[in-house]
Amino acid sequence: MVSVLGIHAYQQHRPQAPSQDAPHNTADVAMNQVSDTDNEDDDGDSDDIHFAVDTAGTQLLTALSHTDPIDTDSTTISPFHQRFLSALTTGNDADFSDELPYDDDALGNQGALDQEVATEPSDDQLRWLSYTVQPGDSFGSIAAQSMGLDAVKVSNLLNSLPDNNTRRILTQLRIGMSIDYQVDARNQLVSLRVMRTARDGLLLTHEDSGRYAYTNIHRNVEPMQRTYAGTVNGSFGQSAQASGLSSSEVTEITRALSRKLNFRAQARAGDQFQALVEADTLDGKKLGSRVLAIQYKGASANVTLVRYNDSFYTPDGRGLDPSFNRFPFSGQHPVTSAFDLTRLHPVTHRVAPHHGTDFGMPTGTTIKSPSAGVVTQVAYNQYAGHYLVIDHGDGLKTRYLHLSRSLVRQGERVNMGAPIALSGSTGRVTGPHLHYEVLVSNRAVDPMRVKLPNGQQLSGAQLASFKRQAQQFIARLSSPDNDRAYAQNGNAPSQEGKGS
Repeated sequence: MVSVLGIHAYQQHRPQAPSQDAPHNTADVAMNQVSDTDNEDDDGDSDDIHFAVDTAGTQLLTALSHTDPIDTDSTTISPFHQRFLSALTTGNDADFSDELPYDDDALGNQGALDQEVATEPSDDQLRWLSYTVQPGDSFGSIAAQSMGLDAVKVSNLLNSLPDNNTRRILTQLRIGMSIDYQVDARNQLVSLRVMRTARDGLLLTHEDSGRYAYTNIHRNVEPMQRTYAGTVNGSFGQSAQASGLSSSEVTEITRALSRKLNFRAQARAGDQFQALVEADTLDGKKLGSRVLAIQYKGASANVTLVRYNDSFYTPDGRGLDPSFNRFPFSGQHPVTSAFDLTRLHPVTHRVAPHHGTDFGMPTGTTIKSPSAGVVTQVAYNQYAGHYLVIDHGDGLKTRYLHLSRSLVRQGERVNMGAPIALSGSTGRVTGPHLHYEVLVSNRAVDPMRVKLPNGQQLSGAQLASFKRQAQQFIARLSSPDNDRAYAQNGNAPSQEGKGS
């Protein structure tokens, strides 16, 4: 309760119309109408108005002297002010506590009411707001329109960031990106939070100096492993997606299996497959996933693959990337004549062995070495046309016929994938194509069926580490609990629903 203790004299300016920044509360208006001077007349008479706040019993609030007499009949005096003056003139107690938003701490140590009394915003006065970046937005326009920052304040904020890479998070905004910002009761920016990814971002907090303190945000994710199982019915891709795998996971699995499995020739309805997938989750949402292990069991194929250092290996630690490519070119070119030791020759119409595979392709198509080796022959023959031979070591050779041009010389060493020739129609042919041969110990074999050298083989400590990991992953693929999700540390499975 506000209690009038005494009055000596009072003078006051007539109240002025409150500015746009003035608070709308009637008590705030009355407080703003108090002048900001503090004088005593030379005659010793006090022109001050003295009153106390009884809430603490010890706090004294002094309204300072003014120059003009108050016009108590003025209609511009607020109802609060009129009750206040009435209490002063009659000496009666009046309770203004419901109209004064100021607590004891706000009034206690302020001897002169020479400015509007204000309190620091409490936590419940701070609000987090969010803005979604729209086409044409820049950080400057967002800061001006939504956060009330002028160009100087925007510059101070950007200069608070440690480097240009961090500044680009704000200066190179993506459409749909969310910007979170915190304001106080006066709508002044307190904090700004921008996440570059779901895991990482930055936080800027306003300081008294006008600058912003910079903090990195890193949100911990929880890796979870889950197994999926299914049966091939129709295409493998559709069957895998029906098991609950995402389209990106199906693509990764298909790409890995295709290194060891010819889906068109070997996949059959009823074949079984399992996949162990690890996903990073944050607040219950999946951020990204990695296929850890794959198992495919069918009548014509039995393949198990395990991920290690972002590559897939067979359980014995052999990599999938071949040291010898099946095709000596890029892209797709149809087989026009397969390897056939009893083939009827298309020109002579006699039975004559066809020791290679013919691929129909336009003249000038680039031919590439399927593996590293040494060019042992570059020549021309009236039947083979321009041709060349590469020795790849370990008894393996390749031969290329009917070329329009050779791009290498005899004795030259070439790497896997290096351009070696251009296809053509030289020699005795019916049209442009590539005749491709693979020779093992100087004996021609079917290039499309011969077993080719495998890729990288893990060894030593790497192989031991891989086998420990592979054993764990394969056990989960074969477990009867393969309808569960597992924490990465291998704790007991959690009931999160079946993945197949």
